Formats: sequence, structure tokens, C-alpha cells
Amino acid sequence: MNKAEIEKLVETLDHKELAIWAADYAEKYLHYFEYKYPYEN
Repeated sequence: MNKAEIEKLVETLDHKELAIWAADYAEKYLHYFEYKYPYEN
């Protein structure tokens, strides 16, 4: 997802929908961060 697509989401979604999207997105990619930075808390 590029910057323009994210900006469009922010403009069109309400706060609750945006929070749900952000949580889903974070859950989907968290394992990449955890793999690269295993000792970050």
C-alpha cells in the first residue's frame, strides 16, 4: 500500500474503521519487525 492509498483511507474512513484497519495491518506485518528486531520490547 502506498502513501496515496493510505492518505485516501484516512480521508474516507471514520475513526473506528481506521483503527480497525490499522490494527489489522499491524497484525499482518508485525512478524517482520519481530524477526528483524527480536530483542525490542
